[in-house]
Amino acid sequence: MPNNPQIQNEDAKPSLNIPGDDDLRNFMRGSFYRLNRTKYDDIVRALSEGNIAQAHRWAHNLKSNAGMIEEEALQKAALEAELLLKDGENLLTEEHLAVLKREFDLVLNDLNPNIQPEEVKTPTAENKKTSLLIIDDEATNLMALVHILGKDYKIYSAQSGQEAIKKAEEFSPDMILLDILMPVMDGYEVIAHLKSSEKTKHIPVIFVSGLDSVESEEKGLQLGAVDYIIKPFRAAIVKLRVDNQIKMLEQIKMIERLSMIDQLTNIANRRSFDNRLSVEWNNAARQATPVSLLMIDVDLFKNYNDKWGHQQGDVALKKIAEVFTKSLKRKSDFTARWGGEEFVVLLPGTDAKGGLNIAECIRKKIEAAEIPYKGKITKVTISVGVNTVVPNRNNSIDTFISGADTALYRAKETGRNKVCVYEN
Repeated sequence: MPNNPQIQNEDAKPSLNIPGDDDLRNFMRGSFYRLNRTKYDDIVRALSEGNIAQAHRWAHNLKSNAGMIEEEALQKAALEAELLLKDGENLLTEEHLAVLKREFDLVLNDLNPNIQPEEVKTPTAENKKTSLLIIDDEATNLMALVHILGKDYKIYSAQSGQEAIKKAEEFSPDMILLDILMPVMDGYEVIAHLKSSEKTKHIPVIFVSGLDSVESEEKGLQLGAVDYIIKPFRAAIVKLRVDNQIKMLEQIKMIERLSMIDQLTNIANRRSFDNRLSVEWNNAARQATPVSLLMIDVDLFKNYNDKWGHQQGDVALKKIAEVFTKSLKRKSDFTARWGGEEFVVLLPGTDAKGGLNIAECIRKKIEAAEIPYKGKITKVTISVGVNTVVPNRNNSIDTFISGADTALYRAKETGRNKVCVYEN
């Protein structure tokens, strides 16, 4: 602990709302006895069975757990055992085991076996939108991280690599905290799998591990981790590092959202439409269902701008976008600004008749819409081209769009303020 009282006062500021190390230590001491009372016997049994890798993991876990409750002598003895069991070799002597057992028994005798971790109620933020998946085969470490983070984040947990991958794909958490030393599938294998999957490759991963070598940290970061926290950890450091990564993640998501929104009309832009169309096209192809596209152009918009001014033209475009948004009732329906005075509406699961009905409804609402300008009322009309297909090998996204565009051209050429359906 620092000797400077001013520094201690700074550390004691409550404004960060982070569980203190004393709070975490007391919590962990309450759970250490029940969750670790057989650890020494587990190590000995694994050695007698010739399972050096398992004995190494138990020693590693015991080292981390002893560090969490600041039992330095036990931590040192467990670390020595871990190092002597490294790389599948058993270099532990009877003397080493005797020291480990002595320190282990001293800690257990010092703890109150009647204190159970269930007595400590750690509120979980079920109502929070931001979620974390915490992965560790050691229950003590899971409990510590939940205790630190559970008040501010919705927590999912897993105790094996296979379970972690399944939950990451099922819940799509905002961030993953991942241990390295786990049986069957270690953390390095888990992150490699996560980063190779389209469903999970975007999820940031923070390693939380007792492996404190530069090589271990470097390997984790090379595999795609955004940070690396070494056990035993301090509560404040864990909380701040997770919070900082979440803030950066939210900033990135905001930038991505803004890049997909048309700044004038506040509906989706062309880039966003292209992405959505690709998804809906593939879904329709798999399910053999129709998808309809409305290609829309504001009639004689140049004349409107010339008469009322370009700023009023922007007002008109906003009004048109508002009508589109209010006219679409299903969550799957999607509208976007194609560019200039052109808009598109994507209608998954909608046949030709349904597409025509929606297009006509929108056309009538635009025709009836009143756009105020300095005490006057202005109006615009639209022309709409409709194309409906069931995606298959004989058509493509390009021909789909081209068909709607052809129908739109015919609507404009035959009088405007009307809907035309593409006929192949």
